[in-house]
Amino acid sequence: MALGMNDAMTHNFMGIALGNLGQVQEAVAAYRKALEFKKDYHQARLNLSFALLKVGQTEEAKKEFARLCQQNARLCEQYRQYFPQQ
Repeated sequence: MALGMNDAMTHNFMGIALGNLGQVQEAVAAYRKALEFKKDYHQARLNLSFALLKVGQTEEAKKEFARLCQQNARLCEQYRQYFPQQ
C-alpha cells in the first residue's frame, strides 16, 4: 500500500510524530486532516480527543470522544475513564 500526503493514515502518523515532538496544536491539525480523508478513522479521532485535552480544549475533546463512542463502542469503553462525563 502506497502512502502519500493525501492519505488518512499518513496524517494520523504525522499527528503522532508532531505530538511526540511537543507540537500538539500541529498534531491536532494533522488528526483533523486524517478525519477529512476518512471520517470513521477511529484511531485518529481518539488521538484527536487526547490532543485536544492536552491543549486545554476540554469541551471539544469531549465532543470528539462522543463521536468516537457513536462509531466504536469498544474503544469508547476502553478509554472512557479519561472522559468521565461521557
